[in-house]
Amino acid sequence: RDLSRPHLAQINTVALLLGLTGFAVSCAMAVPLGIFFDSPHLVPVIMVMSTSFVISSLKTVPAGLLQREFNFKVLALVEAGQAGVLALSQAGLAFLGLGYWSLVLGELIALVLATAYVASRRFPGFARPRFSELRRITTFTFHLLVSRVAWYVYSDADFIVVGKVIGQAALGVYKVAWILSSSPVQKISELVTRVTP
Repeated sequence: RDLSRPHLAQINTVALLLGLTGFAVSCAMAVPLGIFFDSPHLVPVIMVMSTSFVISSLKTVPAGLLQREFNFKVLALVEAGQAGVLALSQAGLAFLGLGYWSLVLGELIALVLATAYVASRRFPGFARPRFSELRRITTFTFHLLVSRVAWYVYSDADFIVVGKVIGQAALGVYKVAWILSSSPVQKISELVTRVTP
């Protein structure tokens, strides 16, 4: 709560730089992943989906500010709106015959709209990061980032195994079953975790 507006602008710039880094790393890994999964169609999908790193980075600080202000009503409306836009855009794009691209583009459309709305509510701007001033914040953030990346790798390792060993079609079925079984608990735990502090 003691962060000033200049600090928030610097953090927002750092978030954008991390988003751009994630985009670059993901694009660099697209071809090796396409080779690993023996799927040349995967390469452009990964590259296009990599833009979500940049888009999400613009949402991080504004959403954090809304959460810090306990403005959960806005955050809940954004999440519900994002889910609605995601479903409608993916269905509409699939109806137009875009195939698997409907999943990719629908995800990006929903993310862009959610980011635009959240940023319009609490966008702190940008400022050149002075890491000496942000040392306390970046240390905490680094620990949080490492733990979340480790959790992501741990929780999604099964998708890599299923995709590589059994194939793409089986992975699609497995992923849908996983989403249907885990979404209710995940949504409730996310809400409780966000509100508890």
